[in-house]
Amino acid sequence: MAVDNATMRLSDERGGIVKWLLTLVILGVVLFDAGAIVFNIFSVDSDADDIAIEVSKLAEFDAVSNQVALKAEAKRLAEEKDAKLIKFAVGTDGIIRLTLKRKADTLVVGRIDAISDWARATGEGTATTK
Repeated sequence: MAVDNATMRLSDERGGIVKWLLTLVILGVVLFDAGAIVFNIFSVDSDADDIAIEVSKLAEFDAVSNQVALKAEAKRLAEEKDAKLIKFAVGTDGIIRLTLKRKADTLVVGRIDAISDWARATGEGTATTK
């Protein structure tokens, strides 16, 4: 009888440890994904501004007619940042406006279709050529 009670207590303790470990793993995954998503939201916006500024430095006197070359450079810079250039325009006022889109590197969120949009963020950047 004493052996059975000791075995029973040992299996109960193992079950408790497994539950705690499982809870910690799940919590770690949730926190990692949340952190990756928040970081992506803020960094894609910053990257869009940085790219707009870099492209504006390349713009010569007539940025409107040079739009194709500027867009190609913006696309290249976006790809370096693991982002996709969604919109690019140079206004007649000399202001460059662009939009980037990027998916966060997550463990779970990006792989579940119902919530995968949570991992995507867009950022808008503007800079003047003058």
